[in-house]
Amino acid sequence: IENSNLLANIGQLAEGIIYIRPVINSSVGRDFAQAFEEKYDKPGEINNARSFDALRSLAEAANNCDLPVTAGCVKDELYKIKDFSGTIGLLTFDRNGDVSLPYTPKTVKNGEFVILEN
Repeated sequence: IENSNLLANIGQLAEGIIYIRPVINSSVGRDFAQAFEEKYDKPGEINNARSFDALRSLAEAANNCDLPVTAGCVKDELYKIKDFSGTIGLLTFDRNGDVSLPYTPKTVKNGEFVILEN
């Protein structure tokens, strides 16, 4: 939801939407967001950081495979990763390979994305 195009496309209709959003809660993540904004002259979206983490975890898994790297080996190595220090913080993988992320509740208020207050 928290995308720069949402407010431009639906404007006032977005007011009051409540959603959850993964939080960048690491110094690495804040550095990543700052570098992204400096390079592209726009704030980084959470998906930029999540995509970067996904690529890094794939690279870590592939690096643990013998050559030639196969999809089966990468899959097996991904399942061995339990904790991964990612851009958005410590990522914990469960036995199904799903990632637990820190989230915060947010809303659209006065045309801006803000943390949802009680």
